[in-house]
Amino acid sequence: MRKLIIRSAVYFTVLFVLSLILKRFNVTTPAILIGGAVVLALFNTILRPLLNLLALPINILTLGIGVIFVNILTLLITDGIFDKITISGFWVYTLIAISIMMADGFIRHRRIEEKLS
Repeated sequence: MRKLIIRSAVYFTVLFVLSLILKRFNVTTPAILIGGAVVLALFNTILRPLLNLLALPINILTLGIGVIFVNILTLLITDGIFDKITISGFWVYTLIAISIMMADGFIRHRRIEEKLS
């Protein structure tokens, strides 16, 4: 539960900053953004490992670029659930997916550092 709360908070921060920067990424209210961050954290915790397993042949052939498409798919699902979140364009999805991947890497790195010290 703690991991889910931390991941949701980090996703909220990333999505909030990107919604301020990107014109083609619009969110009507912060409450919707909180809900989107929680749903995205749930999908990335539960659904993404399964999707990564299914996309393993593509990941091997593309040397890992398929992971971005799995993240885009989780964003598409989250965007479909929340009507008040609007993401327009492939490159906007890609930028958000890469930003979330970087945030996940930061979370994993911090968790490893905590275990080592």
